[in-house]
Amino acid sequence: MGRVFQLKQRVLLADADPNGRMRLDAISRVLQDAATLDVENTSLTKKGPWVIRWMEMTAHGLPRYLEELAIETFCSGLGRAWAERSTVIKSKSASVTATANWVLLDDLGRSPIRLSEEFLSVYGRSANGKVSSPRLHLLQRLGDFKPSEKLEIPLRFCDLDIMGHMNNAVHLALVEESLFQLGLKLLDEFSYRIEFLAEIEPNAPVVIEHRESDSSTLLALVQNEATKSIVELSQVIH
Repeated sequence: MGRVFQLKQRVLLADADPNGRMRLDAISRVLQDAATLDVENTSLTKKGPWVIRWMEMTAHGLPRYLEELAIETFCSGLGRAWAERSTVIKSKSASVTATANWVLLDDLGRSPIRLSEEFLSVYGRSANGKVSSPRLHLLQRLGDFKPSEKLEIPLRFCDLDIMGHMNNAVHLALVEESLFQLGLKLLDEFSYRIEFLAEIEPNAPVVIEHRESDSSTLLALVQNEATKSIVELSQVIH
């Protein structure tokens, strides 16, 4: 029920890895772009800025080079100053479902502000009464395991977006690079959750700390000894 925004796209050269599989950061860009285009397509007076708190993604295969993507995105939950967005991406060889919690900020991009009646009139029906929470929990899990390996990756100027911090999609580029350097491989079916604790700022390298539990792989992105984001992945092999 309610508003569902649809678009189509193709997996092109800059989106695919050497094996022709769509990269995680490319998928993240599609999710981010679908959200932006959906909001821009409305008559809302207040369109942003929004910052992401967490995202969960489940993949049954990943799209491949030149495949067409059918994308649907909709509001799947609401809160006081935040909204949950679900997006489904389908291609000939894959199906990807992502859910993310986004917080609406004031015009200075500093403080959360309450969702307006105007926003609820556009997106409230598709949420169907579901309450979404911005709460994070991976930092607690992180303390249960000591890091087994650490990788340092310099931050590039082109990793920054118009808000002056590292773009959400770049987090996933670092995750995929880390998996490669650690000798880990995603299975055909996998899932992950990423939580954003604080912005990654320019002019300092990012250290990625790797931890293993019995059921998942944990990667913490650390800058100046502060944990900035955490990713938990299931279904990876050595």
